[in-house]
Amino acid sequence: MTGPVFREATRQALYSDQSFPGLAALWSALRDGRAPRVTLAQVVPILASRAAPAEPGWPAVPPDSFAVGFLGVVCRDAAWPRSAHRYAADVAVDSLRYPMVGSMSAGMFPCARWRFPAVPPVTLRPAARDTLVLHNLRDPAAPIPGGRALALALGPKARFLSFDQGGHGTYLLSANPEANAIGAAYLAHGLLPG
Repeated sequence: MTGPVFREATRQALYSDQSFPGLAALWSALRDGRAPRVTLAQVVPILASRAAPAEPGWPAVPPDSFAVGFLGVVCRDAAWPRSAHRYAADVAVDSLRYPMVGSMSAGMFPCARWRFPAVPPVTLRPAARDTLVLHNLRDPAAPIPGGRALALALGPKARFLSFDQGGHGTYLLSANPEANAIGAAYLAHGLLPG
């Protein structure tokens, strides 16, 4: 278990409250000087890289689909620097500024070689119909002020609901039956909670 692997496992595990038991087992083992009896796939389920089997009417999902989808979104969000020297300089600065994780987040990313251009930013306008915005109170990647700002930008037809949980992703990405029921009722019938 290297430092970078430990830090990346911790960062990834923060994206889902369901990862916390595996993360706690990893931290405890390392604190006590024991070999972890937990695999990285248990701490960070996305690392299991399991394909989803085909279902009637739907093809199988390959194991790299999450990574490909993630890069397809992130790499087109903005123009990324292409210079390896720029990333090396950023790693040097951020390693001093943020010693625990600075070099992880400043290093060269596949987006540096992404061949598709960034897309123009989306312009938000007030929603024309009832719109539901669900957000986790302790989202590690999208802090709650951003969710509130989105609902505000969408105007009076937007309804903002937050849930007392962590993780990145609310509807179907957490084990919260209330969030899942509210999301399903909205998507299936356009119903907003009363």
